[in-house]
Amino acid sequence: MNMDVSNIKNRLHELIESTEDEELLTQVYIELNDINEKQDWWSALNDKEKQRILESGQQYERSEITSNEVVLKKIQQWLGK
Repeated sequence: MNMDVSNIKNRLHELIESTEDEELLTQVYIELNDINEKQDWWSALNDKEKQRILESGQQYERSEITSNEVVLKKIQQWLGK
């Protein structure tokens, strides 16, 4: 079956309109909603959060990072363990 996006949307709409199965409709809604939320995480961030993520990527590319192991050792030293 080779359908373009418009045909797929139309067919989905027809299928949704033709069913009265509340459980099925709920499952489809949850799945589509979850997919949309996962794809849209970037736009949910404010400008400061976006900038910090971009900066951290640049720091990583410049090897300006500290391993988790080093951080844990510093915390243990700080706590006197």
